[in-house]
Amino acid sequence: MGRSESYARTVAATAFVMGEVFYLLNCRSLERSALAVGLFSNLWVWGGIATMLLAQAGFVVLPAMQRLFDTTAIDIGSWAGIVASGVLIFAIVGLEKALRRRAAKPSGGIDRAASAGVSGAR
Repeated sequence: MGRSESYARTVAATAFVMGEVFYLLNCRSLERSALAVGLFSNLWVWGGIATMLLAQAGFVVLPAMQRLFDTTAIDIGSWAGIVASGVLIFAIVGLEKALRRRAAKPSGGIDRAASAGVSGAR
């Protein structure tokens, strides 16, 4: 595509940050899906995400930051790819958790706690 090293650096750093955002949303629970936990169940998370995205936007568009870090503005197509990569990370982590939940379920629908005689398992 003939983009500069500065452009590539900016896209890579921004993709990394966006990946962290989507990973953070999905990793608030090790077992439950992000949707089961509730996307807005912890507003502090959204405050942190907003702060991180503002800092990243400054890294990308502010002339002083561009000079300091040798970054450059990126086009809408790159932004779309970056967001898509974040969504992909979100989906992969969600799929992994779903597969883990499925593997942890006993086969044949037998409740392990009930079959072991643990009271209150129902």
